[in-house]
Amino acid sequence: MQKLIKKALAGDKDAFVALIEKNKLQMYKIARCYLISEEDIGDALQETILSCYKNLHTLKKPAFFKTWMIRILINQCKDILRGNQSNLVIHK
Repeated sequence: MQKLIKKALAGDKDAFVALIEKNKLQMYKIARCYLISEEDIGDALQETILSCYKNLHTLKKPAFFKTWMIRILINQCKDILRGNQSNLVIHK
């Protein structure tokens, strides 16, 4: 996996896609722990992948790619949860 990370950091788009493919099941499981709706899970995964791709240059240590990506995913899930709570309407 280290080779893929280094290639992705060098701008190899195929290597980035391979990294996501290797981690997609675990990412889904983590998102599922936070979110109920499949739509919200899909949104969290999509936003995480996009954020990782855009901010890959900020990854300081390639060895921590997975941890970095999972942290982004968890933050995306929390953002969605906060958004869902603010959209709730209390009916009396």
